[in-house]
Amino acid sequence: MHIMPSVLVCCMLPITPCALVYVFPEQGVTLGGIFVSKSAWRLAMFGVALVGMYKVFFRKTNTNTKPKCIYFSSTKKMRAQIFREYGPGALELDPEHPRPEVVNPADVLVRVLAASVNPIDRRLKMGHARSAFDKQRAARQLPFGGAELPFVLGRDCSGIVEAVGTSVKKFSVGDEVYLSVGPGDTPGTFAEFVLAKEYMMARKPRILDHSSAASLPYVISTTWAALVDKCGLTPETTAGKRVLILAGTGGIGTFAIQLIKAWGGHVTTTCAANGVQLVERLGADDVIDYVSENLGEALSKRERFDVIFDTLGPAYFQLTQSALAARGRIVTIVVPFFLNLKKHGKFLGTLQNTFLILGWKMQEFFTGRRFTFSFNQPNGRALEEVAELIEEGEVKPVVQKEFPFEETNEALEFSAQGHARGKTVIVMAETENSN
Repeated sequence: MHIMPSVLVCCMLPITPCALVYVFPEQGVTLGGIFVSKSAWRLAMFGVALVGMYKVFFRKTNTNTKPKCIYFSSTKKMRAQIFREYGPGALELDPEHPRPEVVNPADVLVRVLAASVNPIDRRLKMGHARSAFDKQRAARQLPFGGAELPFVLGRDCSGIVEAVGTSVKKFSVGDEVYLSVGPGDTPGTFAEFVLAKEYMMARKPRILDHSSAASLPYVISTTWAALVDKCGLTPETTAGKRVLILAGTGGIGTFAIQLIKAWGGHVTTTCAANGVQLVERLGADDVIDYVSENLGEALSKRERFDVIFDTLGPAYFQLTQSALAARGRIVTIVVPFFLNLKKHGKFLGTLQNTFLILGWKMQEFFTGRRFTFSFNQPNGRALEEVAELIEEGEVKPVVQKEFPFEETNEALEFSAQGHARGKTVIVMAETENSN
């Protein structure tokens, strides 16, 4: 007897998750640092069945995935640091890489004078979350599915507007700007020119040179998405709040400390002994030396926090959750979802991610403490607001080391060593005469 595939799927979707309930340990398990009981598993399996049925029968499939716009000129060239395949290995300096050109009305072409190194650069080169970024690129009509190669790395920069689209109102040719592009956007900023959108950028703070300005956009947009969009911290709501920032000497940490202090919050941060002087100079009220002190014990001796900003990974959720005040929030920017999919496969990885989210939601329900994650979002408005704080002296860039454009590989290697004391910046030769 012939059975239609959709009917077979319809039968299997509710049966398979329900069958998995019986192989789950009665005593429960710990996933991603969160304890999951058998009753929680049962609820998750029911949800998986419903989501699966929805995807099979109700979700519309977009078959038009061919990119419609190519952001490169066939005649103009530029120097760019590229890689031709995902994986380990050095970048290649291409002296004749196709130069991006204004295509859409909201496009802004920027001549890059300095760019900074961010941890996402290394992950992108290794193919981190490639399938998710392919979907983003397809939705934005960018090359994807391998067509984005050769890939130009770099997620932020400072430079001068070279050309604008017809709908661009805020910027004109010759304006000095700083900007951040998203992980799925291509080409990147390790090149002489980058194509971005008007909403991704703001005017460069006048008191900063391009090297200092380039160190900030990606950390601003990342921090803003986590602390403002996810945790609700604003200039009006932050005063008096207790905020714990893990890894205070890195690019994210050095900026986040200054932002919370500028808004009137109390900051506790973690770092090694040789970073204490730096974070105190940036305004940290309390510093925990994670090398000489046990973090869990140190936190137990302190008043609980309204917000915990994790830049290290969800493993710290379990370690720090007891330090969170009632109705407080923990937000992480190191999201394990893609790693789980890569490590366990699509099916088991999706299950583990489902349980991870379910565990967070259950703890939020029973304790009032919210566990959430945040992704970088290019945000010109945030850059504008921070530019005002910079002009007022409330926020200062922290640049650990500069490298010339030709030594981009050395800059990446230096940044990968860890124990950052601010940002690593790549500087174009023109920067010295352009500020």
